[in-house]
Amino acid sequence: MLLQVHFGTRLPAVMSGSYTYIYPVVAIILSQRYALLIDPLERFVFTMRSLQGVLIIVGVFQAVVGFFGIWRVFIRFLSPLTAVPFVTLTGLGLFFSAFPGVTKCIEVGLPALVLLVIFAEYASHVFAKGSFVFSRCPVLVTVVIIWIYAEILTAAGAYNQLGIT
Repeated sequence: MLLQVHFGTRLPAVMSGSYTYIYPVVAIILSQRYALLIDPLERFVFTMRSLQGVLIIVGVFQAVVGFFGIWRVFIRFLSPLTAVPFVTLTGLGLFFSAFPGVTKCIEVGLPALVLLVIFAEYASHVFAKGSFVFSRCPVLVTVVIIWIYAEILTAAGAYNQLGIT
């Protein structure tokens, strides 16, 4: 990601599996293609092989599109007027699956949300003007800080007092 920020499109795009694969993966898992297999382990193996093949093909397709700049042809048709509703609806759709996970561990989830808002909205403009790290990678900085914070909480025994082992 850091090479992408420096040399690529200068956007902090994470090139990995994303939530866009959830619907096809769930469709493959729930398909009746392997319903005749009685043994759950055998069904699992065939389903995993199908998923691996699909993800490899999709990953190669994304790499080819990104490497040859084919995306530039399509991006000119997308204005902020068309992109904002898409991003908003995607975010609202993920809210119902992500926010309950935050509330399960509020001592880590709440500071992560607060730090993300501070780093994404205020840090690059107020605290560290012109900072490369805060302007382009606020999520990465937040994840690193919260992982360290969670490690400190775990080492201090905060989770053992709550009955979590």
